[in-house]
Amino acid sequence: MRDHSRWPLCLGENGFASAKDAYGKVYEQAEIWEKAVQLGYEGVELHGQYHPIPAPREELVALRQRARASGLRIAGFQTGGPNPCLGRAESAAYVDMLKRAIDAAVTLEADVVGCWPGPSMPQVAESDKIRALADAYRSVAPLAESAGVVLAMEPEPVVIADSIAIAMGVVNAVGSPAFTLIYDVAHATVLGQGDPVSVIKTFSPYIGHVHFTDADGSCRVLADGRTETSTHLAPGEGTVNLAAVLETLQESGYRSWVQADVWQHPDPWLAAEKNIRWLQRWMRMTG
Repeated sequence: MRDHSRWPLCLGENGFASAKDAYGKVYEQAEIWEKAVQLGYEGVELHGQYHPIPAPREELVALRQRARASGLRIAGFQTGGPNPCLGRAESAAYVDMLKRAIDAAVTLEADVVGCWPGPSMPQVAESDKIRALADAYRSVAPLAESAGVVLAMEPEPVVIADSIAIAMGVVNAVGSPAFTLIYDVAHATVLGQGDPVSVIKTFSPYIGHVHFTDADGSCRVLADGRTETSTHLAPGEGTVNLAAVLETLQESGYRSWVQADVWQHPDPWLAAEKNIRWLQRWMRMTG
């Protein structure tokens, strides 16, 4: 078990990938990894834009070796895939993808498989969402347990698991120590109606991965008018009491990766630097 002062910090590639669609900016993976090391990050969380996962084993081995040579660990990666709420065929395809993702995590020596459970479906009853998601995750949980891999579903406003109630319904229905939830400060601020600390208390002890960011409780609106998911901000740009978030996270017993989430930030490098400096300072002060 890690002391909170030793939380390993990783940088998410997702914020750099999102800049292409949101702002027309392109960041190369090699640049991201190099600067992540320079800033002091221990690991990276991979994004499919740079290397789709699952992938052939030889590609994953090469990716793992390249990360090691760069001085980084692969903390985990996010998955998309078929929507398990669209019927048996889609659910079966989603389960198959998750099985291959677990195998990929073993090859990459990654701790976490992030599960993005498909876009929001307001026309589907909450109980049906919980049942469909739980059935899919329950079927792969034993494989994750035996592989020592953590599955972590990400509740957020734009996915099927778009409420605290659905997230808790799914994790309780699956009932496996290998199936957990991602605690994302921005999503928790929106779903928790402005109170991200209360979401930690609700999710504990099911938190399997953390996305650290500031937030203001809004969803980002892009220049073309599209409304996206929760607004992710650099520390100091939002309204969240980040010290209270980390104190509560510490009290919950969480002892794994904290990812700097710079999703759709207009300057992801500024946000990445502010995130790690804020986290490092807090851990020094409280360690």
